[in-house]
Amino acid sequence: MLVLLVALLMPAGETEAPVVVYGDRQQARDPRDATLATTTIPLEEDPRPITSLGQVLEGVPGVVVNRAGSEGRAQILSLRGASGHQIAVFLDGVPLVTARGQAMDLSTLPLAAIDRIEVARGAAAAAYGSAAQGGVLHHRTRRQTDAGAWGALRGGSFGVFQSDLGLAWATEATDGLAAVRIEQSRGDFEFVDQNGVSGIRLNNEVFRVGSLARERWRPSPTATITALVEGLFDTRGEPGSVQQPSLSATSAQRRGVVSLGWRDVGIGVGRYTADLRGHIAARTYRFT
Repeated sequence: MLVLLVALLMPAGETEAPVVVYGDRQQARDPRDATLATTTIPLEEDPRPITSLGQVLEGVPGVVVNRAGSEGRAQILSLRGASGHQIAVFLDGVPLVTARGQAMDLSTLPLAAIDRIEVARGAAAAAYGSAAQGGVLHHRTRRQTDAGAWGALRGGSFGVFQSDLGLAWATEATDGLAAVRIEQSRGDFEFVDQNGVSGIRLNNEVFRVGSLARERWRPSPTATITALVEGLFDTRGEPGSVQQPSLSATSAQRRGVVSLGWRDVGIGVGRYTADLRGHIAARTYRFT
């Protein structure tokens, strides 16, 4: 009745202007995510100069980034009190840690290849496997529609140097990207110990190279074949504690991941989706 009365009181010949609402289409989510509390962080929307993925995650509800020292040192995620050994880390659906309890160093992935990070909290994350008891951290690479290149160089005190470079290409049937991150630091900062004695941190240098390449091929309108290769070379000094410093101990880490996947959303005239994926991962750690 109220709506009819308002319509009768409107002057003749006047009509309401149409209202058009614009919005972005939400991407389809993994069915396993239905019961999770998920936060998505687009890197391009962060106004700060980003130096690491750990920096991007600071401030996310429930997330604590534990740093092992100065710039270049390990950054391990803690999620709602769960340690990094209980958090599964994925890169475009490919696991970067195994169920044996490895913690992922967030500073090792190349920034230039990452488009956004998804953080899933809650016990339902166990649907991703025994390594996800505390939650899931999912890195999504850039989706390129045309060719391009980008990069960033950063430098600072104590020998800090960071380089993030990326390259992308695209055709009607394929698209891909490659990125590399080079980082080094002397870490020779001054400090004062608990007795008030000043000193310089020695044997604290870091040198790291992380790389990633991804190629996507569309053999048909409904099918996609994706290949991904990720690698890490990391070597660093191990300075020890202030009370018991070490001037010669070093550690070295190598990581390699190769993945190949096939996805078709048109099985049975679009009624079914087929998703097949295989990957090989290797990681070595040496302390001398």
